[in-house]
Amino acid sequence: KETYLMLAECFEANVKDQLEKIKEYKGEFLIDKYMKLYVNYKTEAKVVAQCCRYMHRFWVPNMQNAGESVLQDDDKVREIHPLALVKWRKYCYGGFKDQLCHAALNLIDTER
Repeated sequence: KETYLMLAECFEANVKDQLEKIKEYKGEFLIDKYMKLYVNYKTEAKVVAQCCRYMHRFWVPNMQNAGESVLQDDDKVREIHPLALVKWRKYCYGGFKDQLCHAALNLIDTER
């Protein structure tokens, strides 16, 4: 349980660090930087998930079957890679959703 919580905290801290890197960007540069950071983050999450194969095989299914909630801000135990993506969505995408949509729409308008 402690390892899972520690991984969740590490993912959260990493996402918040990534968030600091894109705060200053606007428009097309924001989309470009966001996508590069997201692709790198997904790759990092896959590597961590591969390192945690034991947890995937034994601990996570047992906790899911028991219906135990380990994280306060989450409703269920997830595998490591989806956990990382949920943290990204919550902290990084959630804070920049409006700016990213606005930048994407402006980019589409300039292409027309």
